[in-house]
Amino acid sequence: MFRFVARGMKSVASALLMTMGLVGSTSCATAEQVTAGPAALPQKSDVSSSAATPGAAKSSTTNGAISQVAYQAPAADGDAVAKFEKTYATYQEVDGKLAAAARKYGATLDATERENARKTYLELLPQTEALLKDLRTTARDAFAQDPKHAAATKVLIGLASFDLRQDKFDAVITLANMMREKGCTDPVLACLAGVAAYQTDNYPIAETLLKEAELAGKLTPDAKMMLPTIAERKNLWIAEQEIRAREAAAMNLPRVELETTSGKIVLELFENEAPQAVANFVSLVNKKFYDGLSFHRVLPGFMAQGGDPKGDGTGGPGYNIYCECHQPNYRRHFRGSLSMAHAGRDTGGSQFFITFVPTTQLDGRHTCFGRVVEGFEALDNIKRRDPQSANPPEADKIISAKLIANPRNKTYEPTKVK
Repeated sequence: MFRFVARGMKSVASALLMTMGLVGSTSCATAEQVTAGPAALPQKSDVSSSAATPGAAKSSTTNGAISQVAYQAPAADGDAVAKFEKTYATYQEVDGKLAAAARKYGATLDATERENARKTYLELLPQTEALLKDLRTTARDAFAQDPKHAAATKVLIGLASFDLRQDKFDAVITLANMMREKGCTDPVLACLAGVAAYQTDNYPIAETLLKEAELAGKLTPDAKMMLPTIAERKNLWIAEQEIRAREAAAMNLPRVELETTSGKIVLELFENEAPQAVANFVSLVNKKFYDGLSFHRVLPGFMAQGGDPKGDGTGGPGYNIYCECHQPNYRRHFRGSLSMAHAGRDTGGSQFFITFVPTTQLDGRHTCFGRVVEGFEALDNIKRRDPQSANPPEADKIISAKLIANPRNKTYEPTKVK
């Protein structure tokens, strides 16, 4: 979850619990990264799109709660509050030692002392992370038993903020649903849940919750930018749902299954609006071009980019295809949209990206040629990594890609740029 970095060491609690006051932005991608667009050759960062899980986004509110994901109350197996308080005390003790090691590392220039502090930090880190998992469970159960427990409430809101930063929108919605149903009216929670609803294309719920947070003066910078766009996003999402309904009735779109190291993802391809991008993608899938390739660039709050045989953003299949995003019937980017990465018009090849959130700034600039229909959890779990960072983690990979539905019984071949 957290790792040692060259410039110093961070306390897990300081990184997590600072979010209890909702300090900073809920998004992790930079402004430049979300306005430029995924590039296939010169590494240019930019994608941030959010499409809801197909068929979802029909949530309603009950007592101000989001009734999209149900919460299962814990079994009565003891005093949940006492368990939480014990876990929280242990967590604070261990994290205090972790923070002390981080401070010592940053405060001394002595090589031996720095190395000892580093070892202490790395020894404590797994214990802290394990305690965090227990803290999540015990805080939730304690709140379910006593919704007015201040510490449990504070921890849960901090965890919701942390989850939001990790693009775990369903987790935020589940937690907010439980807390609001039990009477939690904290406007910070409303803001977090509103942002999560927005990022999953549930715009009516997002509007209700963000306006609630706005009245209390608790909107984050991201939420402030989202609120004025909801009316337009509602209309775009309605239009997209109408298209999807027609597609569901026709049942004639191809599908590709990606078996990845984070799980299985099924993609439905928009052959009606982007036939060239679809033909190229399916052709490469059938040639097993994507098997073993990595998601080399995965930015939180933005997208997962893959399909580069070089793994550094500069590779491709040896040819380019034509863009189709300039056609009047181009498809827009929602959560889970599949789109072409490129370095300029008609420079796309094999690289693609899948959005974690809605990315309207890419509409008409990148060819959206499909969407996730199964496997949002696998998508969410793709390891975030910026290849331009000092020590990016090992990338998740596409184990295999295969065409699992070809209802038009076609042989797909790319139309190459001449």
